[in-house]
Amino acid sequence: MGSTLKLLTTGFLLAFVTLSSPAQIMISTVAGGGSEDGLPAIQAHQSPNDHMIFGPDGTIYFTSHYRIWSITPDGILHLLAGTGYTNDNGDGPALSRNLHPGGLARDTQGNLYFSDWYRVRKLSGGTVTTIAGNGLPPSYTTDGDPLSVPVDLASTLAVDASGNIYVGEPFESRVRKITPDGKISLYAGAQQPFLTQYASFLPDDGDNGPATLAHIGELNDIALDAAGNLYIGESNSIRRVIPGGAITTIATGQSMSSLAVSPSGSVYVYAGNQSTAGIYQVQAGGGIAQVVNLASFGVSTIGVDASSNLYYTSGALLKVSGGSAQAIAGRGTYSSPDGAQAASAIIYPLAMATDDSGRIIFFDHSCRLRRINSDGTLATLAGTGICGSSATAGPALMTSLPYASQIAAGGGNVFISTGNRAFEWLDANGNIQTLANTAAYGLAADSTGTAWLGVGNGIEKFTPGSAPVAITGPVIGVIGINGGVGSANAITTDSSGNVYVVFGGSSGNQQGWELSGGAWKNKFGTPPEFVNSLCLNGAATYFGVGTSLFQFTASSASLVGMLQGNSGDGGPAQAAQFSGINGVACDANGNVYVLDSASARIRKLSGSLPAAAPVISANGVVSSASYAGGAIAAQELISIFGQNLAPATQVASVVDNYIGPVVGNVKVTIAGNPVPVLAVSPGQINAVVPRYEANCPSPTIAIQVWVDGIPSAVYNAPCAPAAPALYSADQTGKGPGAILNQDASINSAANPAARGSVITLYGTGAGAMDTVLYDGYLDLSAPYGNIAGSVTVSIGNENAAVQYAGGAPDLIDGAFQINATVPADLAPGLTNVSVTVGGVASNTVQVWLR
Repeated sequence: MGSTLKLLTTGFLLAFVTLSSPAQIMISTVAGGGSEDGLPAIQAHQSPNDHMIFGPDGTIYFTSHYRIWSITPDGILHLLAGTGYTNDNGDGPALSRNLHPGGLARDTQGNLYFSDWYRVRKLSGGTVTTIAGNGLPPSYTTDGDPLSVPVDLASTLAVDASGNIYVGEPFESRVRKITPDGKISLYAGAQQPFLTQYASFLPDDGDNGPATLAHIGELNDIALDAAGNLYIGESNSIRRVIPGGAITTIATGQSMSSLAVSPSGSVYVYAGNQSTAGIYQVQAGGGIAQVVNLASFGVSTIGVDASSNLYYTSGALLKVSGGSAQAIAGRGTYSSPDGAQAASAIIYPLAMATDDSGRIIFFDHSCRLRRINSDGTLATLAGTGICGSSATAGPALMTSLPYASQIAAGGGNVFISTGNRAFEWLDANGNIQTLANTAAYGLAADSTGTAWLGVGNGIEKFTPGSAPVAITGPVIGVIGINGGVGSANAITTDSSGNVYVVFGGSSGNQQGWELSGGAWKNKFGTPPEFVNSLCLNGAATYFGVGTSLFQFTASSASLVGMLQGNSGDGGPAQAAQFSGINGVACDANGNVYVLDSASARIRKLSGSLPAAAPVISANGVVSSASYAGGAIAAQELISIFGQNLAPATQVASVVDNYIGPVVGNVKVTIAGNPVPVLAVSPGQINAVVPRYEANCPSPTIAIQVWVDGIPSAVYNAPCAPAAPALYSADQTGKGPGAILNQDASINSAANPAARGSVITLYGTGAGAMDTVLYDGYLDLSAPYGNIAGSVTVSIGNENAAVQYAGGAPDLIDGAFQINATVPADLAPGLTNVSVTVGGVASNTVQVWLR
């Protein structure tokens, strides 16, 4: 397949030399990300976000903030692996690996095992190595070489006394076993219908029979006891697989998730709804009994140590003792001292703003108001480092502040809202002032030192020294609260004193308005999602935060970066990943700052927007194989032609056998959703139509190109169930085809195919295939997927017997391969070849025969 891949790569990507792509909007970290290694665990912010496990000496191991940590019996936190970034850089020294760890397990030798997206890895002797998974999403294949068989990205792990590793895969609802000699096989859970990501689990069955034949309804967690019994936690039941392989249900309940087993074999589960939530113990009769009441607590995981003490996480790590719970880690009182360089400091910011000089001001978890000076150092402006229930007026550095939900700065004042009808500000003289009985949904400040508060269905203008002035919101019909305007969720101002407000009560039920000269006017329609933080960058580009970071104007909106990770520093913002954004601020120089709270960082977007928007040419969306226009189909590889499509030529990188939706600072959306992008250039982009267009949910497919968040006009391409096209050797869609002979050599005039032999054709546009892969993945292992429509092949105007028609091994899902037998009675020479899929004919290419 090596020659096939080389032959076709330039066809489905671009036949261009890869150049550096100078992105216009870049991202970097300006504060945070420092390691808490060596701190007392109670002062640190780390607590388990997935599993916790225990060593025989009482050491606790857990994953948090894209790292692996331990807490030794003396209460000190230790960093074991991870940089805090998630763009995978392979195996190697543990402290320099970029990880996304989840499930965690420990063997009797002290080695740690953890799931890392689509891999299982081992941490031993300060080195990380991969023991299972090839970076692909899971498939029906369960057995074989662990490094060749895909594993789930959210696996939960367990290790028995013999060193066997059990991998619980939630999205496939199965458990597989990796033996010490390096073999992986199915241990429990019959095949579930996961051909599509929308398939429903089959219900539980198979009790009292072989676990490999039983369906597991919805796997949440696994655990082992000392006797080698494996426990499988499902949403409404716990099942046990004994070492002989038989499975039974041992308990039932509601909303069960995390499992833990004590040294004596007692099985515990976190279960229940908001009013009944708690840690439950499995009873001999098959029921569960609550042993710790955790109603109204948000618990992510539970654990049991070698002394049978129970633990759980709820914002912090707590140990249950004597009927009460004591926090032992994650209370988060520490942050780097003044004078430390912000770019490598330990900070946990809760709210953020920029002042008139463009300096970042943030409120950290230690209830201090802090600033990043122009030299990059930290300085405290207010707060003692001890959180108070409410602020009192007086010298700022002697006042204990309550937790802040929002801050704003302007005119020498810094305004602070706690969200519970308490409002205070830091004045230019270094004193804290208070304003009672005021709560702000949104908060902004202008250069005159005036604050703008979102209050009820309108806003208030507050100038220190004067009473707040209420301003009724615009009349906008039925959205929001009680048919009125809705709350003012996010506010910002510009240099001219105009005020911009997002009103509304829920996502999709908001509008952006401008208050100028005392009059309201609709400014930017409906934001792309619920917005609770807003800033204006330049004259007409807004950045808003809800659950994601969006860039929008009066007529368009674009997601900036992607969630579920922490990566991209030093590169284009469009390709970055964010962990959990809850704030945005802009300065007068066009920089945008993002409060990426889950990674404990403040990140900066800097640079300039494109001088001209991208343009898709008329009839500019064609098949990447034939270059013919017209209808396009699901999973088809397409070429988009136009102007200003990218600042330079760049081919996508394949990471973990996956091609993502962004190349440099360029992305393509179809029906509003990002799709895999194979390569970009100023005049051409190659991309993949997503699978969800399989049934043509609308007559046309809406396509847009985005460069640094600036969109092209929508191009509406006709949709079809199939639009097959064959690749040619010279990438024009004409002439000799990209065809392999039966011996896998490239067909040519000097190397013709024998009549009666099998030739291999490559193409795209056959429509969605029944594959287990998600969009953007390479077809590296069986099953490769079959073409849904009927397939016929014509060689020399004769029907050719089709031997195979499906996904093309080693190529991106969406490219197809057809193997067909050349009719023996054809004349030698150059002969026409075409295919039809579902009655739709492809372009015609030629094959050389002898």
